[in-house]
Amino acid sequence: GDVRAYEYYLLARQEIWSFDTKSLDHALQLVRRAKDIVGDNELLFVAEGLIYWQNVNVGFVPVAEYDQYLQKADACAAKVFALNPESSKGYFLRGAVRHNRADPNGAASDYKKALSLDPNYAEALVWLGYHYGASGRTALARALMDRLQRVDPLTSINLTMYGMVAMFDGDYAEALTWMDRAVEIDASNPTPLMMRAMMLGQPASAKLKVVK
Repeated sequence: GDVRAYEYYLLARQEIWSFDTKSLDHALQLVRRAKDIVGDNELLFVAEGLIYWQNVNVGFVPVAEYDQYLQKADACAAKVFALNPESSKGYFLRGAVRHNRADPNGAASDYKKALSLDPNYAEALVWLGYHYGASGRTALARALMDRLQRVDPLTSINLTMYGMVAMFDGDYAEALTWMDRAVEIDASNPTPLMMRAMMLGQPASAKLKVVK
């Protein structure tokens, strides 16, 4: 309902996927600024919850504090559903928390629900694609990644995830191509840099597969 608050949300969303502690701290500041303008809000509660979750997902906080941060993320999801029981973003947030609580099937169920409510929700496409890829269902993962590239082809984590799916599929040459694109777009983000390094470290014979 307010352009400034929405801009703060978009900036916070970008910072959340920067995989950096300073970025997460800045994201939380942005969310709080937006809340000062519009008060309780579905998008802002989701963003706040993802900040707490990402601290655990990336391992920025001590293991002893994991549950505390995931509980905070859970509380944000509850606030989202109180405002909108059919929130696609709320289901994604709850799924992300379940993923880090070693409940992959519960996470996938929530990601699917999120996509049933919003078929073009980028974060749900990313993480359901990861779930399928990591569990060996790469054809399903690729279908989601294809849709993701139509929805948002300029976010580095989206390109990185497509590369990871190609890696799960055994196509390291294709994976490297996706990682190269991700690094080109966002050279300061450690995740595409790390994944690109992994692909460069593969044996030369593993890179001979023709890139489609």
